[in-house]
Amino acid sequence: MVRKLLALMLAIAAPPVAGTSPAAPPPGVVTGGFSFPDRPIWAGEVFDLKFAWQVDWDLFRYLDGDLAWTADPLATEGWTRDPQTPPTSTSGKSIARLSFSTRAMALQPGSIRLKPARQQMQIVTGGYEEEGIRIANIGPIAARSAGATLMVRPLPPPPPDFSGAVGDFTLRSTLDGRSGEVGKPIVWTVTLAGTGNWSAFGGVPARQLPRDFDMVGTPGQSEGKSASLFDRSVAERITIVPRRPGAFSLGPVDMTVFDPVTGRYREISAPAIAVDVKRGGAASQPPAYEAEPDLTPPGEVLPPPLSGVGHAWAPLSRRMWHAGLALPFVALGLLWLGLAFDRARRSDPARTARRAHARLLRTIDALGAAPIRRSVAGCSAHGSGMRACC
Repeated sequence: MVRKLLALMLAIAAPPVAGTSPAAPPPGVVTGGFSFPDRPIWAGEVFDLKFAWQVDWDLFRYLDGDLAWTADPLATEGWTRDPQTPPTSTSGKSIARLSFSTRAMALQPGSIRLKPARQQMQIVTGGYEEEGIRIANIGPIAARSAGATLMVRPLPPPPPDFSGAVGDFTLRSTLDGRSGEVGKPIVWTVTLAGTGNWSAFGGVPARQLPRDFDMVGTPGQSEGKSASLFDRSVAERITIVPRRPGAFSLGPVDMTVFDPVTGRYREISAPAIAVDVKRGGAASQPPAYEAEPDLTPPGEVLPPPLSGVGHAWAPLSRRMWHAGLALPFVALGLLWLGLAFDRARRSDPARTARRAHARLLRTIDALGAAPIRRSVAGCSAHGSGMRACC
């Protein structure tokens, strides 16, 4: 009995074999797989996802490092190690279950292939005897699990006022007081809490404010301290100021969500809150908001209004806009034609002869020699050169 106890202590205390890289585990030593609800998951539903290693408890020593797994396209929280359960006997082996838990969500419907998980662990790889005591060698292995296929079904056709929220939510509406006075601010808070796809919708729903109230400033939001990826509590506060006395009702505040448990859309609501507004004293009535200062000097007379009737240009028609856009291109074409005509005139080889002919005709007219002019004009009309006519 003492020898067996000493052997067990040496096996536990024996250091891992140095200089070895993790290898694949021997057959039958470790297997791993995922488990999730045995029904199709709704798109946007938060569900429990589990993973477990099945290890040979006689050879297993301890996990070495964290569970490595790529969650894409799922949105998941971090893995949490479940409490260890006692090993069970299977086919003559003592099998232990090392399980992990998390929560996941799939935003898009369809078939999703879960990638295998990996983790390094230390197991007994062999041993030797020394002085009648069996001493175990411990070495690392790189365990790799099997993958899995998850079916995600689309949501039913939504109602027109569907907010996009999928999960279990509650709405609560509160006031900082059930009574108020005209001109004094009241804080109205609406809180949305629950578990669901918080990243896929706009949070606290919009609310309607009675016409006899003014809202001061912008809404303020705050989250609970225990907020997580899927569990949140968001409170939205607005400051309102009543403008006249009377009995009023704030709310109700409604929101349409999808319940993945029942597979139906349902409406959650924060009941209306009754508030009694009193007239209040004018002297103690604070302003609802700080007015902008009047920079006009005291006693200054305002300028008289402008006289006459003013006129403004009518907006341009579509045809005028098209004509204006085409005008630069038309002007460019006309400029090109003008430059081409000027270049053709300057580079004309008969330009000098025509200019000399025109001067000759003017000289003949000045001398009064009409027969010669007719002869020269005839030569020009028949295309003959001046030398041939002469």
